[in-house]
Amino acid sequence: EFRKRALDLIADRNYDSKSSAHYVVRTDDPRVDVVAVSAFLERFRTFFESVFYKPGPVHDEGPPVDVLLFYSRYKYDRLYADVSGLGSAGAIGHYRPGYNVIAIHSDAVDPGDLPGVISHEAAHQLILDLLYGPKPKAMSRWVNEGLASYFGFTRMDKHGEFHDGEIGGQEVQILRDVPAGRAKEPRARLDRFRKLAGKAEPGFVDDLVREEMQSAFYSDDVNDRYSAAWLLVHFLLHGEDGRLAGPFREYISMEARGEVGADAFYKTIGVDPAKLEAELTAYVKKLKAR
Repeated sequence: EFRKRALDLIADRNYDSKSSAHYVVRTDDPRVDVVAVSAFLERFRTFFESVFYKPGPVHDEGPPVDVLLFYSRYKYDRLYADVSGLGSAGAIGHYRPGYNVIAIHSDAVDPGDLPGVISHEAAHQLILDLLYGPKPKAMSRWVNEGLASYFGFTRMDKHGEFHDGEIGGQEVQILRDVPAGRAKEPRARLDRFRKLAGKAEPGFVDDLVREEMQSAFYSDDVNDRYSAAWLLVHFLLHGEDGRLAGPFREYISMEARGEVGADAFYKTIGVDPAKLEAELTAYVKKLKAR
């Protein structure tokens, strides 16, 4: 079983853990401060709920999520070696629905970017459990990865306050004796999209919205799709003075009910593909990463 294998792999002489209301943080990385990670995750969950989730509850909450931070790339890769269709393939982290496990290679990025990786994967879990339900009937790949990237690249200041709509790193010291560094990935992704928009053929945003196959989304140029999905979500939530935020949230609710598809998306937001691409490209030119 996946969860048992994960727990067996993470257990060694450097094993440490910390439980909180919604998470059990476990690591074999002697640098990781599990107390800091646990507190960060709880702050992040509160922020997520303030942005997207109105407790009802819409879906019943499950048990605490296992968050595993692997120091060893070898052990991290072994975790996914026999998982059909999900090999780690260079990815830094994964969330496995059904097993309620987040696994991250903690030595794969600079310390300044590690909190964003953690919040990205935690967002995947919250998107499923709080917005769509743990077994969604349908979910667009661009919505899933765009939302997770949106939360992973939302700036959090050194006082632990998230700033919705601001792009940047999340200033928290995850590693002992290593001060919180400046995140590099948000700015790099922003620059990546600007280059993509400058060289892409017209219709690249529509192609993203209409992509239905998981294998196609995560194939070649996957980083371009991540960047485009993130900034499309950012535009839908904050562009046009927030005019599209309500319709976008309604579309997410439609997907949760199984009503998914590009035509339904465009009809719900009231913008045609060509206009959406033009407005997104113009919007991104004005964005700044802090």
